[in-house]
Amino acid sequence: MRYNPLKSWTVQFLLDHWGPMTLGSALRYRNFVLEETQGRVPRDRLLKLRMWRPLSGDIWLRPHGTDDMAGLREIAYERVYDVVTRRVRACKYVIDLGGNIGLATRFFASRYAECRILVVEPDPENYKVLERNVAELVRAGRCRTVQAGVWGCKARLALGAPPGREACHLEAFVYETHAEDVAVVDTVTIPELIDQSGFPVVDILKIDIEGAEVSLFRGDLAWLQRVRTIAIEFHGDSRERSGFDAVMDRYGFAIDDSNHHTVVAMLRH
Repeated sequence: MRYNPLKSWTVQFLLDHWGPMTLGSALRYRNFVLEETQGRVPRDRLLKLRMWRPLSGDIWLRPHGTDDMAGLREIAYERVYDVVTRRVRACKYVIDLGGNIGLATRFFASRYAECRILVVEPDPENYKVLERNVAELVRAGRCRTVQAGVWGCKARLALGAPPGREACHLEAFVYETHAEDVAVVDTVTIPELIDQSGFPVVDILKIDIEGAEVSLFRGDLAWLQRVRTIAIEFHGDSRERSGFDAVMDRYGFAIDDSNHHTVVAMLRH
């Protein structure tokens, strides 16, 4: 019998992906990847996948060259936020900072059937896909979206590589700027977001904001008294530069950093 490497690859692909998604979606995903390697996928085409747990229902992804596939792998396959849900048994209020295309929002909505979520994302292209991925939650009154950058104070926030640093498609940057010739996004602070949400308390504050987390833990940190759990992904040396561990200790949070992706800080009782 003649060996067919494509058939062997297909079998392994389906074994790797069937489970978190339906078999039909795994086949569509396989075809999408093959078409993309052949240069036959337009940049504006979206892939629709029907997911099981930890996500449930339909999600939309863009082609490779974005971080969408990597985000799906982290949340649905590597289960990077399980470290949060194992510790937080009941949750009514979530603020998702750095929502990207909405997969983490969908994860928390699926895990906590009664929770309400405010999700924030600055990048306009990400935000378009996020709106599609959380549309049902918005219609159900469980989710609100905000297109803005999150910063420790009011500032001009630029998306992209800072001057003198070259970015690749796997990296994202945000930085404060005073230049007039760069594209900027509106900024919002955590106290403003909590006020906008109307939440009496934030059970989970998820933070994945590409280095901007350093700015959040400077200045007036009274907002931490309104938060019960923080789930944060650090970038580079931002944990040290933000003084995160000392701040958490000062405000009565215990840190669990056993997960390589997400550090969890929970309010001590």
